[in-house]
Amino acid sequence: MRAALPEAHNIAELITFARRRFEAQAGTDYLELPVTVMARSEAFATFVAHLALDAPAFAAAYNAALAEYRERTGTRSAAQPFPDLAVDGDLVELPLWVIDGRRRTVWARTGERPALMVDGAVLCELGDAAEARRRLLEAGLALAPKALALTLFTRLVVADLFIHGVGGGRYDEVTEDVFRRYFGIEPTPMVVASMTVYLPLGARIVRDEEVEAAVMALNRLQHNPDQMLDDVEFDTAHERARAVALAEEKSRLVAAIAEPGADKKAVGARIREVNAELAALLAPWERQLESDLEELRRMQQASEILTDRTYPFCFWSPQEIADKAE
Repeated sequence: MRAALPEAHNIAELITFARRRFEAQAGTDYLELPVTVMARSEAFATFVAHLALDAPAFAAAYNAALAEYRERTGTRSAAQPFPDLAVDGDLVELPLWVIDGRRRTVWARTGERPALMVDGAVLCELGDAAEARRRLLEAGLALAPKALALTLFTRLVVADLFIHGVGGGRYDEVTEDVFRRYFGIEPTPMVVASMTVYLPLGARIVRDEEVEAAVMALNRLQHNPDQMLDDVEFDTAHERARAVALAEEKSRLVAAIAEPGADKKAVGARIREVNAELAALLAPWERQLESDLEELRRMQQASEILTDRTYPFCFWSPQEIADKAE
């Protein structure tokens, strides 16, 4: 980052330049297009002008796509995956920011004097369709698309194939619905790609399934010890023989208690005595299972830290990632 600092004009450039320097050892040669650069293009000005001059229709399609997604996925929050675009009289919210020291939402004023607005003030008078793009370019506004508008514009006029992560791929179902509802066309193809690489620390990763299996084994030992004899290593042959004899007796008692006229009280009492003796014989094994379960849970807590997906990219070797991505 220190080496990249003289070249960078802002923190986004600093991180991007530092990352590209770090990746250079893996021979990466893809191109970077900052959103701020893309948003100053003539194509983006055309896109913004079109949405602003047709804001009510666009907002209707946008909100309908969100409503359909929430209903289909059972999403209850009105803020997920994005909030609806608001409509307030002749003002219609657009999925855009203006960046002037802070991010502020852009609105379209409709009617006879269309304009871009922010916080009730005019950013740019748009005029008619023939003038809107020119006026936006001349105004030099620092506009930036919000999430859905970014992929909408990119898949509309930039990309032949759009690659998403898992989360973005799910939410971009809404974008595809907006394509069909508003533009009346099929969107550029999208693929979802994801790769989880754990930190190379040599630690064992404990899954929920392992913990659940250990819990079930302990429960079986405590409630049905006779079913666990094949898994137990006894200290002596005598202990194993006694445990097998008790298990066989319990099997006979369980069958006997179901017979007509059986003395259920007496048989039940004997079953409890057999279980108690088996439990005493298996007590060392139970303590071992409890210890193993405690250790698994401790290791699982460590696993949750070690498998966190938010560690910085520079914790991994660029060559390793490049090899896995090919």
